[in-house]
Amino acid sequence: MGPLTLTAAVLCSSAGAGGCDHLDCHYGPFIVVVVRSAFGTAGVVETLIFTYSSDVAAWSEPICDQLPAGYIRGLVDPHMRSALVGNALYFGFMEERTALTYNMQLHQMSWIQLPPSVPLRRLLLTTTENGGLGLATEHESETLCLWRKDADEVDARWEQSRVIEELKMLLPVDADFTSLVGSTDDLGIIFMRAGNAIYAIDLKTYKGKKVCQGEINTIVPYMSFYTPALEADGTGDGPSAGGSSA
Repeated sequence: MGPLTLTAAVLCSSAGAGGCDHLDCHYGPFIVVVVRSAFGTAGVVETLIFTYSSDVAAWSEPICDQLPAGYIRGLVDPHMRSALVGNALYFGFMEERTALTYNMQLHQMSWIQLPPSVPLRRLLLTTTENGGLGLATEHESETLCLWRKDADEVDARWEQSRVIEELKMLLPVDADFTSLVGSTDDLGIIFMRAGNAIYAIDLKTYKGKKVCQGEINTIVPYMSFYTPALEADGTGDGPSAGGSSA
């Protein structure tokens, strides 16, 4: 077995099923989806998906797909966050304009092609404002392109929904742009690494803000909620402050 890469996603057990509003499920049941890809023998790339459910405290049997290396040359990208659309998880690959689709309800994997014009290593899978599959790509540190694809249509094509020119104008003058590292689920905010700092770019106001420092390759934004009723009833389970963090 040759080189391999791993990535994973942790989700509420109701993710994709529409049974939870995700407002107060921090301590509820969850599932873990792990994707492993590796170069095998005879020029084959092997991709396996393992799932864990806290409801049964056990891992399921993995599902596996083997494709000729000439078809899928890359390995799953451990630095690219997955995107959840409906009951499907999407994972990106290194050095390949291909994404893996894992249908959590049917426990099946399949493959979709990304737009042929997108640059390798400079893309980001995400979701769109209407809940569809989205893609952000950066071109020569100057232009940000946003794409969308209707996940409900099998034969739906990628459409370029927005192009933002002069990307560097949204960052400080001395910022040395490196890569896209994350986004909010509705593509309202893009996170970029410039040198040794992370900037949040609001695509509605066209303003950039430095949010943290360090060699960070992936940002996964999340939101926490403050429930006053938990403080009032004296349970002590409620947080002392509320807000969002990235």
